[in-house]
Amino acid sequence: MSTNSSYKDELSQVTLTDAGLTLLTLCLAVFITSANATTVVAIWRTPALRTLANAYVCSLACVDFVVGLVCVLVALFLLPPVRRDLFYQHIAVCSLLHGTMIGMSALSGIHMTLIAVDRYLYIMRPYLYQRVITVRVIAVFLSIAWVIGLTLSLLPQVIARPYGSVPVCDITQRQPVWYTFYTCTVLFAALCLVNVIVYSVILHAAGRQRVGFLLL
Repeated sequence: MSTNSSYKDELSQVTLTDAGLTLLTLCLAVFITSANATTVVAIWRTPALRTLANAYVCSLACVDFVVGLVCVLVALFLLPPVRRDLFYQHIAVCSLLHGTMIGMSALSGIHMTLIAVDRYLYIMRPYLYQRVITVRVIAVFLSIAWVIGLTLSLLPQVIARPYGSVPVCDITQRQPVWYTFYTCTVLFAALCLVNVIVYSVILHAAGRQRVGFLLL
């Protein structure tokens, strides 16, 4: 009983550190959302920027805009009374925080990989790029990416473990290991590997062209 009472008392106090971290996170949220909203508006309103390659950039900006909104949830979580009354009382909100953090991070990584592959085709296979890459192809790739990201974001709402006697919004306790570790680790590792390989090939080709130019 005393442990539970001290636990509730701890969640009722807002320290200067809590307030400072919350303010910093909110400022970060404003910066991320405003910067990415500006990017989307700039591409939308500037005809010269409405290229096929910038479709990935615009979609990535939308992903990062959502990440900025997630920072608002993180800021709320940093306040002990809000954490107690919102995240510890409503597991759906806790799962929303966990899911969007993982899902949007994965979606951002997928976009970076799509951009890398797009640049590879544009630089290394320009004729193939002109024949294959169309608005429809890009729309299909982006749709698949968003389906994967949203699935990872919403999955915790279904697979989350219920709270125990003492509710704690901890991803290692609320979500299965295969979601928090295996699935996400394999996905992120695969995306990083593809990016490293693609950009290594591009840099190698650029180096060869530079050497050939100097020899001339």
